[in-house]
Amino acid sequence: MIFYYEAIERSAFSTFISVLYTLVMPLVSILVLYNLIRSNGIWIGFTVGDILILIIIYISVKLIQKREPKYSGLFFIEKDLVDKTRNFVLTDNDLNARKECLEHLKNLNADDEFCDNTNKIFDVIFDTNPHGTYVEVLVIDYDKNIHVDIKYDGEKENLEHLKHNFPEDLLKYAEVLGFNTIEYEMDKS
Repeated sequence: MIFYYEAIERSAFSTFISVLYTLVMPLVSILVLYNLIRSNGIWIGFTVGDILILIIIYISVKLIQKREPKYSGLFFIEKDLVDKTRNFVLTDNDLNARKECLEHLKNLNADDEFCDNTNKIFDVIFDTNPHGTYVEVLVIDYDKNIHVDIKYDGEKENLEHLKHNFPEDLLKYAEVLGFNTIEYEMDKS
């Protein structure tokens, strides 16, 4: 969770939790339990420290949500984005799922060029990867733009095929934990 809070740009909260989790809570719980039950208190102290930090995280998140009511849940998900987010899974070039994804983009008033480029991305992914490639597409309708996030378990060099087929600044690429990630964004006019 520490890395998650850092990734969503809540670095002060992440640092607070990190210091509590790695230093303060283990030391305090071990010292208290060691004085009460001696050597067994050391091992029990780690567990107690973890449980206490989870309680502190939960309370902290609830306090932040009271101050910033646009978020919900332990992961600070914006309430209005849940309804604006749609997930599609394309396995083995599932044409029905692909068509459904492209129709959803058109329903969001994405222009034809954006839809065509998204379809071309799918073509390149399925043409350059082996049979059985798993592709997950996340479409988010922000107020100012449409964001398409495509993750697939293909080989790293397949990103090079995409880089050769599209203008340089059109897509963002990354490889994270063995998955290739492509981000494509269209500003709403």
